[in-house]
Amino acid sequence: MDKLTNHAVILGKSFREKIVIHLEKSYYIFFCTIRIQTQKTMIKKKTHIQIHVNLDENHVPEEIHWSTEDGGISDKPCKALMLSVWDNIKEETARMDLWTKEMSIEDMKKFFHQILISMGDTYHRATSDESTAREIHDFGQRFAEKTELIKSRIS
Repeated sequence: MDKLTNHAVILGKSFREKIVIHLEKSYYIFFCTIRIQTQKTMIKKKTHIQIHVNLDENHVPEEIHWSTEDGGISDKPCKALMLSVWDNIKEETARMDLWTKEMSIEDMKKFFHQILISMGDTYHRATSDESTAREIHDFGQRFAEKTELIKSRIS
């Protein structure tokens, strides 16, 4: 089996940690090994997140399944996924947005609404910036109103 291996070294600014990310691509399965090295200790944690996508003849997803050892999820079907990866060198985000033919517009509206709300939560946990996190939540609320997932507060 052919394997494509990439290595990237990122220097952590706040703790001067070296974060070594080792990615292996093996046909349909992606593995990620992350090692964090500090001056005092070396911590190693290996986990696998697998995404399987069945495509039709036009390369449109018909089925998406995912698995994760740490979460105890095995070959769970889903109708859509959004994966974002931060490239520290280029300072940009790489994305993969997939959805199946069976994903309804109504479900897509709910999917986006929940992503917006969780982005606010994640932003707050990462930055402790309550004001901006509240703005993201408020935008999620307006999105839900605009797409008629919930009734407008003004009505």
